[in-house]
Amino acid sequence: MKKHKRNKQEAKYTEQKMRQVFEKLISDTFYLSQHFWDKKNTDSYSEDLDYIDIEIIYLYIRKKVKKNEFSEIDIFFKNVEEVYRNGDDYVKNFIEVGLFEGLLDFQMQDYCFAYNKWFGRLSQQVWNNMLDDCLGTEWRKEKRKK
Repeated sequence: MKKHKRNKQEAKYTEQKMRQVFEKLISDTFYLSQHFWDKKNTDSYSEDLDYIDIEIIYLYIRKKVKKNEFSEIDIFFKNVEEVYRNGDDYVKNFIEVGLFEGLLDFQMQDYCFAYNKWFGRLSQQVWNNMLDDCLGTEWRKEKRKK
């Protein structure tokens, strides 16, 4: 798990409050929210289920982006930015590993850039660093060509 810089104020989203993390990620999104609660098996939030539950979300987002169905995507990524910015180390790692690595779909055309128009400043930086870790920095040359 990566260590993150601590905010001077206490984290709003924490490992102990993962239900609140999920509720924020899907807040203000009618279809995503409905999809999530329809697919979710249980109301308990344990570390073992967090990474299974986030799969419901990232598969939904990947499917919508592939189909060019973008309603609610901007709201979702604003929520991601909020959660990441105000999360503890566990939550930040969860967003990086659980969500962002799940969103990375090598079969998607321009997968390195597929979500750029929705990322906030911090989310974009985290996404780029993840791509650097996975792919090296060669993908950045493609970005400059576009």
